Amino acid sequence: AFMLERQTAKRLGDVESKVDEDISRAADAYRASLQVMRHPEAQLGLSLTCQIRSTEGKNIGERNRKDAFSLMKEYMGASLNKRKVASAFEGVMCMEKGLQAEPNASWRSCIVEDGDYLINKALANEENTTCLNMKSLQKIKDQMRSEAHVEEQKSTTPMPTGERLQKQILLEPNRADLWLVMAKEAIAKDGVELALESVLRASFMMTEELTSQQPHPSASVDASMISEAISLSVWLTKLTKRDGENEKGNSEDLTPFNLQRALLMDPGNT
Repeated sequence: AFMLERQTAKRLGDVESKVDEDISRAADAYRASLQVMRHPEAQLGLSLTCQIRSTEGKNIGERNRKDAFSLMKEYMGASLNKRKVASAFEGVMCMEKGLQAEPNASWRSCIVEDGDYLINKALANEENTTCLNMKSLQKIKDQMRSEAHVEEQKSTTPMPTGERLQKQILLEPNRADLWLVMAKEAIAKDGVELALESVLRASFMMTEELTSQQPHPSASVDASMISEAISLSVWLTKLTKRDGENEKGNSEDLTPFNLQRALLMDPGNT
């Protein structure tokens, strides 16, 4: 893997170079090494090669990006005294992960701040000037910080209501948070049936997004939002007496199970 990386560095200026192929082979070599022993240097190498390959096709790139982030975390936990330069790469990966999250994700700002702190720490270490391009690192950090600020401003935009909400749902039918807002509006207008249909749809979509490995176009939801949707669906189901079917033996009463799910997702849901 080291030999292939060195070979790649020499080919960077070539017009007809095989950089992508060499990086892919280096990543495979690191994986083979890790099958024999979890050596920290192999974890770091595979993390960085995966990060380079994260620009490939959508699904492959997303998988490589996740592998790069998790392997970097493993390396940082195992290397102890060799973390100075690597912390800069970890910071970049943290900020990138935060930027890729949906604006409504509750952990988004935290992970961006963590990445910003790690990059600043690396920039403040004078020993890193010999092995890091400080100007490029600062530029990358400033650019991602600016993008995060723009996304934060977008996320503070109030949710649409009334006709605007209905139009927004037509444009983005896979956004579970919009269906949850519609359910609340329907409750305020005594439209219990509409509220139940909306909240059941929202609850199903949130659960699917939580358990699926594939990325969803829906805005990301946090635990409290899922808990709210589940508990609201239980309450509305009871209110409409749909659970009366249980008396006929047609279906099982899932109320206790769903309430437990809601409390597990958010113990503070009162």
